[in-house]
Amino acid sequence: MIATPTPRKAAGARSSRGLRLVLLALLSCSQHASCAWQPLPKDSGAAGSSAQDVQTRLLHWGSTVTDWDSFTSQLRSSVPCAAGGQAAAGGGAPPRVGYFTRHTGTLWDWMAVAEHLGLNWERRNPHRYAKYGMSGVEADELWRRNGSEMCQPSYDVVVYCDTVVDARPALQGGCAAPMVLQATNRFDWKVKDLAAYMQLMNGTAAASSQVWWITNSPYEALYMSWQGLVLPPERHLMLRPVGATVLPAPTLPPDRAGRFAVVIKGNRRKHPDRDVLLPQLRRLGVEGLVEVYDRQYGGAGALAQHRGVLHLPYQVSIMAMYETLAAGGLFIVPSPPFFRTLCQRYRFGQQFVPLFARAKNQGLNWTEYVEWYHPDFGEALVYFRDWEHLVQLLQTPASDEMWRVKRQAALAVMARVREHSLGGWRKVFGALAEAACTSPAAYGAAGSSAQDVQTRLLHWGSTVTDWDSFTSQLRSSVPCAAGAQAAADGGAPPRVGYFTRHTGTLWDWMAVAEHLGLNWERRNPHRYAKYGMSGVEADELWRRNGSEMCQPSYDVVVYCDTVVDARPALQGGCAAPMVLQATNRFDWKVKDLAAYMQLMNGTAAASSQVWWITNSPYEALYMSWQGLVLPPERHLMLRPVGATVLPAPTLPPDRAGRFAVVIKGNRRKHPDRDVLLPQLRRLGVEGLVEVYDRQYGGAGALAQHRGVLHLPYQVSIMAMYETLAAGGLFIVPSPPFFRTLCQRYRFGQQFVPLFARAKNQGLNWTEYVEWYHPDFGEALVYFRDWEHLVQLLQTPASDEMWRVKRQAALAVMARVREHSLGCWRKVFGALAEAACTSPAA
Repeated sequence: MIATPTPRKAAGARSSRGLRLVLLALLSCSQHASCAWQPLPKDSGAAGSSAQDVQTRLLHWGSTVTDWDSFTSQLRSSVPCAAGGQAAAGGGAPPRVGYFTRHTGTLWDWMAVAEHLGLNWERRNPHRYAKYGMSGVEADELWRRNGSEMCQPSYDVVVYCDTVVDARPALQGGCAAPMVLQATNRFDWKVKDLAAYMQLMNGTAAASSQVWWITNSPYEALYMSWQGLVLPPERHLMLRPVGATVLPAPTLPPDRAGRFAVVIKGNRRKHPDRDVLLPQLRRLGVEGLVEVYDRQYGGAGALAQHRGVLHLPYQVSIMAMYETLAAGGLFIVPSPPFFRTLCQRYRFGQQFVPLFARAKNQGLNWTEYVEWYHPDFGEALVYFRDWEHLVQLLQTPASDEMWRVKRQAALAVMARVREHSLGGWRKVFGALAEAACTSPAAYGAAGSSAQDVQTRLLHWGSTVTDWDSFTSQLRSSVPCAAGAQAAADGGAPPRVGYFTRHTGTLWDWMAVAEHLGLNWERRNPHRYAKYGMSGVEADELWRRNGSEMCQPSYDVVVYCDTVVDARPALQGGCAAPMVLQATNRFDWKVKDLAAYMQLMNGTAAASSQVWWITNSPYEALYMSWQGLVLPPERHLMLRPVGATVLPAPTLPPDRAGRFAVVIKGNRRKHPDRDVLLPQLRRLGVEGLVEVYDRQYGGAGALAQHRGVLHLPYQVSIMAMYETLAAGGLFIVPSPPFFRTLCQRYRFGQQFVPLFARAKNQGLNWTEYVEWYHPDFGEALVYFRDWEHLVQLLQTPASDEMWRVKRQAALAVMARVREHSLGCWRKVFGALAEAACTSPAA
């Protein structure tokens, strides 16, 4: 589904500089503003309460609540947020939030967030009416019995935390409230009917513009991608727990505080601290240096008084880690190599097994998905490389400077985490309030009017004869930094170097660039490189052509279609902000995949300077299969806008009265040539079609035909968007018939793994193939078998169906264009900010 933006009317005039900063803030906090949502204008600054006030309230609750399973903070007001005119945006009532969790640790974290933001909320515990891992049948029954509790009319927004499965009744039952799914555990925890559950997740949960996703560690989104769930990048953020201190800390006697703590979980069948760590401490003769707790340990404030907490991680993260570090405490854990050895020797931490295996096979750095070893926390934790080293650490005096430095680092790390997470939650609730409480308005103005853009595109289309070498030269060579505050204050806009081999993507870019008024020129990598260059070839190309690939004359570079073309610039250390726009498999023809994947998961995915654009839902799915984890804060799925560049020849009536078939003579296999045309001959309807070979006159020519017959060989082609945007029609097999044809005639090899995974993982494959995606269903004509195709070809041109479908095609592409241009505008706001201004406090 295309996320429909819901911008509001401006409350007052704002400088373009201020708007630019808001855009950058949204990007850095993890999503692109109106690509799915916009924050409330008064909700992007200060939090609801001071940190001191929040801590006072949390400790008050901690000192008075005795039953956390049933605890809730009641709604402060029952006034619907819509009653406030423009809701909180205009000073009316804030949204009423229903928060659902079973887990006390996530509840404490939520309380800190909600109090910092001044939210109007109350908590419900799903444990009261459901077991873990409910089935689809159980979810339907729960919705029938308890639906009014799970999605109450008294809630404007609902948040389901920890176990995403608890949202299943509301998702299946059609809860209309904007929803947050906050995953702090595996999203499919204990689910048995996985096929049906994955259909729900990839359908309703991931596709709905009303549903936002929050993951609390890098591992959760990675695990989801392994299971075949593709999170919507415009509605997903990774926000870590803020490290709440709720329980008032008891003052420990000096002898106990002078020991190290070990917390065992007596209710767990396997627990490495109990089963591995404690026996080793006894064997080493240092058991007297530790204090052992079983579950009830007095909270983070108590642990922080100990010299440190010894721990063998059994999960990628636990709430107590964030809480204890935020309280100035320490964790002492095995080093990464020793931890991996212990896991394999003692067989604990089963979730690490697939992570270690995929890390080896796919070139992943597994430490980036385990919070205990993530670079963000390295300075705050103490690591022991073997048991003897642990003994040395335990015998290191408390006066040693190392302990003080580590505690200070823990406080600093968690201050950064808290700042980022609270900022992210503030933006999310700005969006949720916008969705729940206000009405959508139009996008802001583009760089040029649609009519002006079309005039320029058609001028190029009528004069250019060699598209391989075509470029629009930079209109200005002035560096954008020279414009004081750059484009934000009316200075020079960024100079964009655009690299593509593909004429269709070039035309699409021209439309985007002209709509946005960009200063750009095009380079064709085909001039100096073959497809699928190796790492060695990329290094040599950088040595010879680096000044062309990342020129000093460019403030921003965009590599489109074949991501591999960016390999020299990525390996060579191009310093310019970069966009990798994937309109084809990102690893196209690459042979040295291990080295390439290291580059992709390292430099390309990790650098804050690199943004990712995919042009269909399939590209990100394919990347996840290959082990590439896209950065959600710098990835958008933006479809082509359907550019019309070539002036359309006027077709004679007899030709326009036929259906078009475009074959590609340069392809070894092409189903329109090899399957469709022979069938049309067999059926005796070949005379109703006009056959073209590559040169067909552009989308304007195809739109004059009664329709274009096509057997898809790729998940999408540029001509589909172009032709629909020109008011043309495509006639393609229905999903079941298409699958049958693919399997019978063995075309469209990229569909083979998609069909297989759809079957094994419960994916709805039609949501990854643009010809069958729900967004385009109303605009295409489907035939269920060859006889049905004959009936369609013989249906009179005057039949109302043809007119309705053409109107639907125009409407669908208008929505696609509005969404894509709006998001490109936000991306270039961020790119200009990164390229043209200096960082400030």
